[in-house]
Amino acid sequence: MIKRLFAILLLCGSAWATACPTGYAYIATITVKHNASLSADVTNWPEVFTCGNTVCKTTGNGGQVTDAGAKDVVFCTAASGGTILTYELVPSSYSATAGTAEWWILLPRISASVDQTIYAMIGHASPTDYSCNTAGTATCGTALFPGCLLTYHFGYDNGSTNTLSLVDSCGGNTATNHSSAATANTTFPPIYEYVNTNSATGWFDTGFKPGALTNVSIEMWFMNSDTTQGLAHAPYGNLDTTVTGFDASLLTGSPCAGGVCMLVQLGTSSGNFLNQTSTTQWPTGGQPHHFAVTHATGTAGLMQMYKDGVALTMVTQGSGGSPTDPGNSASNMQVLSCGTYSGCTSPLFSAAEDEFRMYNTVLSADKILSDYTFQNSPTSQYTISAAAASASGYPVVY
Repeated sequence: MIKRLFAILLLCGSAWATACPTGYAYIATITVKHNASLSADVTNWPEVFTCGNTVCKTTGNGGQVTDAGAKDVVFCTAASGGTILTYELVPSSYSATAGTAEWWILLPRISASVDQTIYAMIGHASPTDYSCNTAGTATCGTALFPGCLLTYHFGYDNGSTNTLSLVDSCGGNTATNHSSAATANTTFPPIYEYVNTNSATGWFDTGFKPGALTNVSIEMWFMNSDTTQGLAHAPYGNLDTTVTGFDASLLTGSPCAGGVCMLVQLGTSSGNFLNQTSTTQWPTGGQPHHFAVTHATGTAGLMQMYKDGVALTMVTQGSGGSPTDPGNSASNMQVLSCGTYSGCTSPLFSAAEDEFRMYNTVLSADKILSDYTFQNSPTSQYTISAAAASASGYPVVY
């Protein structure tokens, strides 16, 4: 009876995932390296894959990809009989000559001790686009980015064109640009592009009001290019219910030992607030760093910041009223903006950022560390084999 029930569950479960398609000419094995710095395995979490291997070039450039937009690259759990992994190919990020693109793949496991394998099916005469972001419609949602509220890649640089994109891959929300611009990836580790907010003109608002949240996390790559202002960059929004105001910006002076620290503020419409920072200085000028902050309802410390995947010691900078659990204030809720305070056109802050994420969950330290590690140097986190001819389970059909 138990064996029979297990068989039924297996049959039912197979309908919940899409079988890896047939008709692909080649299979490449992708080995995801383990990360010994993790305290535990991370499961079902999206990380970036850029390839850069000859197999990912088009056939005219010596590779195996037949589609000019790389739609005939599909990621699967097994070389034969597996299922399609949820993934996003950021529109127009593919370079046929370099064999690179910006793929975000929901990895079943990122291990702290054992390398993992997934498979890329490559080369099809009439491919189906299995990316959850087809033609920029951004339907990936929480299926690819668990717990996400906003996910901005900020455009692309495919080797020939820099284009700013403010389409949200989480919910399809398109931000409004106010003179910000995409810039080629010359200093930013993450992928190909970043967005500049210029102190004279540039900022953008997401048009997004997070609604009732009990937990929140924010991640982004950040580079401050203004060391003269106390505030250099401020994604900001009033988060209804437990967190009414959530403001990440820069602070000069104590306790930063003469440098610049990241400051995060929680506040309410009644004026109650809590400022927290760390004694760790935030480098300014020329070099980006990965920033994350989390807030869990009712926790004594309220906030936890991370710099380049490392948790920072938090310091209470100032407080007023009773900031431990800010109250509900839907009437005061504003949209989240980057480059200035929400609803303000001044002051504007000079900075640059990439891969902005907002979640309605508290990200674990291991997920934040994994994100930093992958995004800082994607190609060092995996190896990809030479493409082999398809197995019998994947016949070539032209």
